[in-house]
Amino acid sequence: MKKFLIAAASMLLSMGMFAQSNPTLYVKAGLGFDSFTGKDVEDAKYLTGFSAVVGFEQPLTEAFVFGAELGAQTRGMKNTYDKYTVKTVFYDLTISPFVGYHFAAGTLDIEPHVGLVASYDLSGRIKDDDDSHKIDFDEDLGDDFQRLGVAVNPGVTAWFGQFGVDLTWQRGLLAIDKDIKGYDNQFLVRFAYRF
Repeated sequence: MKKFLIAAASMLLSMGMFAQSNPTLYVKAGLGFDSFTGKDVEDAKYLTGFSAVVGFEQPLTEAFVFGAELGAQTRGMKNTYDKYTVKTVFYDLTISPFVGYHFAAGTLDIEPHVGLVASYDLSGRIKDDDDSHKIDFDEDLGDDFQRLGVAVNPGVTAWFGQFGVDLTWQRGLLAIDKDIKGYDNQFLVRFAYRF
């Protein structure tokens, strides 16, 4: 799976680098408000995490762009049982191809965008009121847990020259476990810089 993600990332970044016009390179970093949604995880609460990506945009027309991002982020949730709190956090490698549309609004460059994000859980932690330990995926979560995630991620970036603010929502398309109807649900607030 890691080889697939690395090959996909290389292919997407290569497409941007060797296209006819110059791609725009950028970085985004900020907070992720992570949880899971679905009928089997109704008690899941939001947990504050992070998201950091490096990406490119390749113009397709004067307004439309194609791009891709490669990054790292968290996904997870917080559950409270009576007065007992359990936090589950996964640390992911992500790749996200997308399309966007640029339009000017005064001095702003507004870019709504939508794409898919594939993520792979590299590691994780379970923390409760008494203990914190690294997740053993087989022992703690079993064979049915899905380390590979796929989500749709609509959002908007507002650019002020080279600096920007990005708001993106990610909604999982694959259940987190074969037997549990629960899906990623993340809201990302990131600052951006383009080169």
